[in-house]
Amino acid sequence: MRNNAVIGLLLILGCSGCYSTYFNNRKITSRVVKDEYAATIYQDKSSKSDYIRIDKVFNSKCYCADAIAERYVNHRLVYRLYYGCSIYKTRKELFSYCSRGAVAGPELFDGTSEKGTDYRTRLNATDKFVLHKIDSFIQTEGERMTRFRLCKKDIQGFKRVEYDSTIAQQ
Repeated sequence: MRNNAVIGLLLILGCSGCYSTYFNNRKITSRVVKDEYAATIYQDKSSKSDYIRIDKVFNSKCYCADAIAERYVNHRLVYRLYYGCSIYKTRKELFSYCSRGAVAGPELFDGTSEKGTDYRTRLNATDKFVLHKIDSFIQTEGERMTRFRLCKKDIQGFKRVEYDSTIAQQ
Protein backbone atom coordinates (compact mmCIF):
# COMPACT_ATOMS: atom_id res chain seq x y z
CA MET A 1 0.00 0.00 0.00
CA ARG A 2 2.78 2.42 0.91
CA ASN A 3 4.63 1.79 -2.38
CA ASN A 4 1.45 2.46 -4.36
CA ALA A 5 0.96 5.77 -2.53
CA VAL A 6 4.53 6.90 -3.25
CA ILE A 7 4.27 5.91 -6.91
CA GLY A 8 0.93 7.68 -7.19
CA LEU A 9 2.31 10.84 -5.59
CA LEU A 10 5.31 10.86 -7.94
CA LEU A 11 3.01 10.33 -10.92
CA ILE A 12 0.77 13.22 -9.86
CA LEU A 13 3.72 15.55 -9.26
CA GLY A 14 5.30 14.60 -12.57
CA CYS A 15 2.10 15.20 -14.55
CA SER A 16 1.39 18.52 -12.85
CA GLY A 17 4.84 19.91 -13.61
CA CYS A 18 5.93 20.08 -9.97
CA TYR A 19 9.29 18.45 -9.59
CA SER A 20 12.54 19.10 -7.90
CA THR A 21 15.21 21.26 -9.48
CA TYR A 22 17.55 18.34 -8.85
CA PHE A 23 16.15 16.63 -11.94
CA ASN A 24 16.84 19.69 -14.14
CA ASN A 25 20.19 20.75 -12.71
CA ARG A 26 23.34 18.74 -12.56
CA LYS A 27 26.64 19.42 -10.91
CA ILE A 28 29.58 19.76 -13.27
CA THR A 29 33.30 20.15 -12.87
CA SER A 30 35.20 21.95 -15.59
CA ARG A 31 38.86 22.71 -15.89
CA VAL A 32 38.14 26.33 -14.96
CA VAL A 33 35.46 26.32 -12.28
CA LYS A 34 34.76 23.51 -9.84
CA ASP A 35 31.37 22.48 -8.46
CA GLU A 36 29.03 24.68 -10.48
CA TYR A 37 25.43 23.86 -11.32
CA ALA A 38 24.35 23.54 -14.94
CA ALA A 39 20.97 23.33 -16.59
CA THR A 40 20.64 22.11 -20.16
CA ILE A 41 19.01 24.79 -22.31
CA TYR A 42 19.28 22.91 -25.62
CA GLN A 43 20.08 19.35 -26.65
CA ASP A 44 19.78 17.92 -30.15
CA LYS A 45 18.07 14.54 -29.84
CA SER A 46 18.39 13.43 -33.47
CA SER A 47 21.18 10.93 -32.78
CA LYS A 48 22.56 9.21 -29.68
CA SER A 49 26.19 9.42 -30.80
CA ASP A 50 26.22 12.74 -32.72
CA TYR A 51 24.62 15.67 -30.93
CA ILE A 52 25.00 19.22 -29.65
CA ARG A 53 24.28 20.17 -26.03
CA ILE A 54 24.20 23.70 -24.60
CA ASP A 55 24.30 24.14 -20.82
CA LYS A 56 23.78 27.24 -18.72
CA VAL A 57 26.28 27.22 -15.84
CA PHE A 58 25.40 28.97 -12.57
CA ASN A 59 27.89 30.31 -10.05
CA SER A 60 26.24 31.06 -6.72
CA LYS A 61 29.31 32.88 -5.35
CA CYS A 62 29.25 35.71 -7.90
CA TYR A 63 25.53 35.34 -8.81
CA CYS A 64 26.33 35.02 -12.49
CA ALA A 65 25.78 32.60 -15.35
CA ASP A 66 27.54 31.61 -18.57
CA ALA A 67 26.92 29.02 -21.29
CA ILE A 68 28.92 26.04 -22.50
CA ALA A 69 28.13 24.37 -25.83
CA GLU A 70 29.55 20.97 -26.71
CA ARG A 71 29.34 18.94 -29.91
CA TYR A 72 29.91 15.19 -29.89
CA VAL A 73 30.63 12.98 -32.92
CA ASN A 74 30.67 9.22 -32.31
CA HIS A 75 30.50 9.89 -28.55
CA ARG A 76 33.70 11.98 -28.73
CA LEU A 77 33.90 15.65 -27.86
CA VAL A 78 35.02 17.54 -30.98
CA TYR A 79 33.83 21.09 -30.23
CA ARG A 80 33.38 23.18 -27.09
CA LEU A 81 32.38 26.84 -26.89
CA TYR A 82 32.52 28.82 -23.65
CA TYR A 83 30.17 31.80 -23.99
CA GLY A 84 30.59 34.14 -21.12
CA CYS A 85 31.18 37.44 -19.47
CA SER A 86 31.74 36.44 -15.87
CA ILE A 87 32.87 32.86 -15.21
CA TYR A 88 34.48 31.96 -18.51
CA LYS A 89 36.35 33.82 -21.20
CA THR A 90 34.63 33.43 -24.58
CA ARG A 91 36.66 30.66 -26.12
CA LYS A 92 36.29 27.88 -28.68
CA GLU A 93 38.13 24.57 -28.41
CA LEU A 94 38.41 22.10 -31.30
CA PHE A 95 39.50 18.56 -30.47
CA SER A 96 41.04 16.03 -32.83
CA TYR A 97 41.80 12.42 -32.10
CA CYS A 98 44.54 10.05 -33.24
CA SER A 99 43.82 6.57 -34.60
CA ARG A 100 43.98 5.04 -31.11
CA GLY A 101 41.39 7.44 -29.72
CA ALA A 102 43.64 9.76 -27.70
CA VAL A 103 43.22 13.52 -27.97
CA ALA A 104 45.86 14.89 -30.32
CA GLY A 105 45.72 18.32 -28.69
CA PRO A 106 42.98 20.94 -28.63
CA GLU A 107 43.11 24.04 -30.79
CA LEU A 108 42.08 27.15 -28.87
CA PHE A 109 40.42 30.28 -30.25
CA ASP A 110 39.27 33.42 -28.42
CA GLY A 111 36.03 35.08 -29.49
CA THR A 112 36.27 38.55 -30.99
CA SER A 113 33.98 41.13 -32.58
CA GLU A 114 36.33 41.29 -35.60
CA LYS A 115 35.61 39.03 -38.55
CA GLY A 116 37.92 36.04 -38.96
CA THR A 117 40.14 35.98 -42.03
CA ASP A 118 40.92 32.30 -42.63
CA TYR A 119 38.76 29.18 -42.58
CA ARG A 120 39.70 28.25 -38.98
CA THR A 121 38.88 31.64 -37.44
CA ARG A 122 35.68 32.45 -39.33
CA LEU A 123 32.35 31.42 -37.89
CA ASN A 124 31.50 27.96 -39.21
CA ALA A 125 28.05 26.37 -39.35
CA THR A 126 28.34 24.95 -35.80
CA ASP A 127 29.41 28.34 -34.42
CA LYS A 128 26.49 30.10 -36.09
CA PHE A 129 24.01 27.47 -34.91
CA VAL A 130 25.24 27.56 -31.29
CA LEU A 131 25.39 31.36 -31.14
CA HIS A 132 21.88 31.58 -32.61
CA LYS A 133 20.52 29.16 -29.99
CA ILE A 134 22.21 31.05 -27.13
CA ASP A 135 21.01 34.43 -28.43
CA SER A 136 17.47 33.04 -28.77
CA PHE A 137 17.60 31.78 -25.20
CA ILE A 138 18.85 35.18 -23.96
CA GLN A 139 15.92 36.94 -25.67
CA THR A 140 13.33 34.56 -24.24
CA GLU A 141 14.86 34.36 -20.77
CA GLY A 142 12.32 35.41 -18.18
CA GLU A 143 12.44 38.36 -15.83
CA ARG A 144 12.42 36.09 -12.76
CA MET A 145 16.08 35.10 -13.19
CA THR A 146 17.61 38.59 -13.20
CA ARG A 147 20.63 37.58 -11.11
CA PHE A 148 21.52 34.58 -13.26
CA ARG A 149 20.91 36.14 -16.66
CA LEU A 150 23.28 35.48 -19.56
CA CYS A 151 25.03 38.48 -21.09
CA LYS A 152 24.81 39.30 -24.79
CA LYS A 153 28.09 39.22 -26.75
CA ASP A 154 28.91 40.20 -30.31
CA ILE A 155 31.09 37.44 -31.76
CA GLN A 156 32.03 37.78 -35.44
CA GLY A 157 35.11 35.58 -35.50
CA PHE A 158 37.89 33.96 -33.52
CA LYS A 159 41.59 34.61 -32.91
CA ARG A 160 43.99 31.68 -32.64
CA VAL A 161 45.45 31.25 -29.14
CA GLU A 162 48.96 29.94 -28.78
CA TYR A 163 49.16 27.45 -25.93
CA ASP A 164 51.33 28.33 -22.95
CA SER A 165 51.32 27.51 -19.25
CA THR A 166 48.97 30.38 -18.32
CA ILE A 167 46.04 29.06 -20.39
CA ALA A 168 45.19 26.41 -17.80
CA GLN A 169 44.78 29.20 -15.22
CA GLN A 170 42.33 31.26 -17.31
